[in-house]
Amino acid sequence: MDRLDPRPEGTISTSFEVALSMFSRSYSNDSEYEHLVDLATGLEAALIGSQKSTESVTFRLRSRSAALLATDADPAGVIFKDVGLLYELRSKLVHGGRLHEREIAKLMRGISTVHDGEGWLFTLASSADRLRDLLRRAILARLMLADEPEVIWALDEDSGVDAALADDQLRAKWRKGWHMRLDAIEAGFAAERARPAVSSISQDDQ
Repeated sequence: MDRLDPRPEGTISTSFEVALSMFSRSYSNDSEYEHLVDLATGLEAALIGSQKSTESVTFRLRSRSAALLATDADPAGVIFKDVGLLYELRSKLVHGGRLHEREIAKLMRGISTVHDGEGWLFTLASSADRLRDLLRRAILARLMLADEPEVIWALDEDSGVDAALADDQLRAKWRKGWHMRLDAIEAGFAAERARPAVSSISQDDQ
């Protein structure tokens, strides 16, 4: 980490450190609502960083997540939709006001890992799990793309990223690049979507 993400003198923390911190905090005993807020902040820190832009942060986050993290089992369109819903959920939680369970449940039921008939707490946990898994893969992608011998996307750089990911050939190169580097350390499985969670009180024993 010292090599890939050096902290400039006088800097309290880097965007990547924030992403790691938010990921770690999501395993605490805080509520799932707090986890959703932390994980959304972490995903933004991992893929957008502190770079300012006139473009919508939400759209850039959805596009970058879909472009980098998609696999055969987790298509880009599904990721694009899920990140949009999860970020909308995060916004409602952060901005306060009266929140209705029905309104929040409607948002969560649109997420690919949430299924009809699940109880409220399991639905909430499934939503947080989905965001946690996306952040996990985003962290791995950034680490692999920032490593030598060919630095594709340095952790402290953001210039030209959206243009590169809009190009079919470059997008494929970036996605394949971080997968291959995981394969090289026998961790290729880590790029894949996590297996669906199963409730501890479910009859499903898979």
